[in-house]
Amino acid sequence: QEGYENEQKHENYSCFLVTLLPGGKIWLYLNGIARYSLVCDTLQADTIDMALGDFDKDALLVDSTVEDYCKGNLNKEQVANLKENGVPYELWSKYQERFNYDIEFEFEDNLCKIDSFHFAKHFINGEFNYACDGVKVGEQSRPKQLYLKWNVADTTYTGEFFFDEQEVLDMFSKGFSHKTANIRGKFMVKVSKYNNRFDIYLQVGSRRIALTRTKIHVFRDTPLNLKEDEKPFYNNHRDVYSGDIHFIGE
Repeated sequence: QEGYENEQKHENYSCFLVTLLPGGKIWLYLNGIARYSLVCDTLQADTIDMALGDFDKDALLVDSTVEDYCKGNLNKEQVANLKENGVPYELWSKYQERFNYDIEFEFEDNLCKIDSFHFAKHFINGEFNYACDGVKVGEQSRPKQLYLKWNVADTTYTGEFFFDEQEVLDMFSKGFSHKTANIRGKFMVKVSKYNNRFDIYLQVGSRRIALTRTKIHVFRDTPLNLKEDEKPFYNNHRDVYSGDIHFIGE
C-alpha cells in the first residue's frame, strides 16, 4: 500500500511474482519497477502423482514420463550443476535467513559522493531495491550483488560487486552466531583514494570478518571521454564474464 520512491517519483508495486522451489517450497514476492520484496516464504505444496499427459499433453510427443521430460528441458550448465551439487534442499533455508545490518560505503577520498539513484542492492533471497527508495531498512538477507555510481568532481565511477556465494553464507553465519538484538552490523566496502582498491568486511560489534573472493569491475567516465574509458578502469575477474556469475540456487 505504501509503495516506494524511484528517482523522486512515487511508485507502487505492480504485480505478484510466484517462485517455485525444489521440495515444493513457494515464495511470493511483490514486484515493482525498482523494488522486489519477498512477502511470504512459508508456503509448502503437497506431493502428488501426475501422468505426463496431465502435466503437459504436448509433452507426450517428446517423452513418456515426467522425469524424462524434465531432464530434457535442462541445458548443459544445469545438468552439470545438478551432477556436481545435486539438489541442495537446505540451501534455500539459508537464503531465507535475515540479519540486522546495513550496507555502507566509505571512501578514502572525501570528495567522493554516491549517486543514490544508482545504488542498487541485490540479495541472496531474490529481493532487490535502490538505496533511495525511502523504505525503512529492517533485517535483510545476505547481499548477492551491488551496483552503484559515485562521483569525484566531473568524473563518474560505475562499479559492480559480485559476492562469492559460500563466502557470504559463511560470513553471516559466523558474524551473527551470537545474536544480540541491540547490535546492528555493518557490511562495509572501503574504497581507496584512487578508486582501485576495495576492502570488504562484515562488522558486528567488535567482530570483523573480511571478504576476499568478491569479483569487482569499475568503469570510469571522464569529461574528456578518453578512449581508455571504454575499458574497465578496474577489473579483478577478466577471465570470468559477469553474465556467467551465478549462485547455485538460482
